[in-house]
Amino acid sequence: TLAFFSQFAPPSDSEKDATSNLEYVAVFPCFRVKSCEMVLARMRRSLVLRVLIRDAIISIRRRGLRKFIRRLLSVRSWMPLVFAAANAGHGEWTEGESVIGGIDTPNEAGVSRSIGQISGWALANPGAIDRITIHVDGHRIANARICQPRHDIRSDLPEARICGFQLNLHPDQMPADQDTISVEIEAHTTRGESRRLPPSVLRLARQETANGPATPPDLQQGTPLRSRKPANPRIKVAVFTHELSYGGGQLYLQELLRQLAHRADLEGIVRCPSDGPLCDELARLGYHIEICRAPSLLNAADHDRETDAVRRWLSERDIDCVIANTLGGYYAINAAADAGIPNVWAIHESFPLETWSAYYTHELPGSEFFLSRIKAALRRCSTVVFESNATREMFLRYGCGARFLKMPYGIDNSAADRFLGGFDRDSARARLGLAKNQKMILCMATFEPRKQQILLVQAFAEVLPRHPEAMLWLVGDSPSQYSLALGQYLKRKGVDGSVRTVGVAPDPYPWYAMADGYALLSDLESMPRSLLEAMSFGLPALATRVFGIPELIDDERTGLLVEPSSLQSATRGLDWLLNLSDMQRNSIAQAAQEKVRLNYDSQNYAEGYLSLIRGLVDQVAVTPRS
Repeated sequence: TLAFFSQFAPPSDSEKDATSNLEYVAVFPCFRVKSCEMVLARMRRSLVLRVLIRDAIISIRRRGLRKFIRRLLSVRSWMPLVFAAANAGHGEWTEGESVIGGIDTPNEAGVSRSIGQISGWALANPGAIDRITIHVDGHRIANARICQPRHDIRSDLPEARICGFQLNLHPDQMPADQDTISVEIEAHTTRGESRRLPPSVLRLARQETANGPATPPDLQQGTPLRSRKPANPRIKVAVFTHELSYGGGQLYLQELLRQLAHRADLEGIVRCPSDGPLCDELARLGYHIEICRAPSLLNAADHDRETDAVRRWLSERDIDCVIANTLGGYYAINAAADAGIPNVWAIHESFPLETWSAYYTHELPGSEFFLSRIKAALRRCSTVVFESNATREMFLRYGCGARFLKMPYGIDNSAADRFLGGFDRDSARARLGLAKNQKMILCMATFEPRKQQILLVQAFAEVLPRHPEAMLWLVGDSPSQYSLALGQYLKRKGVDGSVRTVGVAPDPYPWYAMADGYALLSDLESMPRSLLEAMSFGLPALATRVFGIPELIDDERTGLLVEPSSLQSATRGLDWLLNLSDMQRNSIAQAAQEKVRLNYDSQNYAEGYLSLIRGLVDQVAVTPRS
């Protein structure tokens, strides 16, 4: 809500009535235009304050209070968020240069061998940066993620605040026998020029070793499955998840549990470390919800003791099967294996395991044991479920291929049909101020760097002169540095009249129904739920060629695939989307709907899941437990 108001003038009274499903109507019912500037100024300050507080909390967790205070006393560490700092050499052009930039010097610890993050900035004039290629020790690695916030770059160019780039090297790409690497960036511009900036020698961090006990002996081998009690014919399932808020992985689980709730032979308990808006809905479906903390990440002995407490909890409640959602459910898999209980692990993340582990623990001292516990869970899990072949192949090195299954998850396609049957699209679009000839492009995703909303806006600004009737709606805004940079870019580029941002929408269906096309430029996705929903609503979709997305989109038949982290590729994709004739649009929409409804329906997915659970449970002899 704050992010929405920080960028746009308030709606008129008629627009408020028309868009009553948006959160800001309830929060600011008495908003008036004459007080706009004062209130917007206050809200901008509030947004910055919230971003600062959030970053302070993360910093304290990662580095400790003492280092945070030391960093806070250094004005240069936080002032760039509010004002552009005049850092030496930043944004200064010399004659004959078309590209300037550089690589950030890593902190005193050096480049993490697990995360491998390399970041920097680059500006082009004239033109814009199309893509950034990273070279390490003379070898081309990959294109970096572009359009990252840079509040410390001083320049009049609109792209100055979004000129950052970032790449995470795979652990295998960092030499184990070297202490340094030579990193060179090659900047490609939209004018077809390429320039290599001077290389930087970066120090690699020291390889940390586990400070606690090694992987316990009982995690090396699987525990024999125990027998079931014959007294209860119903299968008792314990579900472990990381969050119950709105997000792809959480909504996937919510839809699965909604489908399973109607099965007479199944009952379930859901355990989560934190509360969230999905709690009430799952409770209404008949699930018992328990809020409980996850095991320690900073002490191996505490972690194993708390995992054992989960094992005892499973045994005392006669749980027949465990479902773990996302990589964060690894401890539930280890606890289930210790108890001899069949288990299913749904993994959505497409990160290298070492990288995800480092991000999850923030590489805090004491967390070195963590990776071994995840790898143990992958070895011991009864079944690991992936929504795409690309993600499955990424994890095959950690376990047996026979236990690693691809099972494309689904959405409720019938719900989309019911909604469209009673929805007045023309009236809804009119209430948003959309004319009949205007084309509405939608992006439904939480604002974050990997979703690349800023790159989408930059590409949209490039095509807007050719398609003045187009409008871009970004749904999923929340206060963050990324959101702040996006709002600043909209104003500096002068396209805030054609781009709208809206907070997270609990009910996304009206947005799909009003849109004419869908765009998602993520550089890291397994199988985005929003893309499935958009195609189910018959929207021609533009998406990047990463991980599981090519398994969903047949190029130019059910949508269009573009290269990730490339401004020109995204621009060509938006031109394609906006140039579609009515006949082409209908043909693509029909093909997209047919594919999603045939292969990605939640009812079929739930049936496959239930069959998998029954098969695992049936392997256990129905005799009294010892």
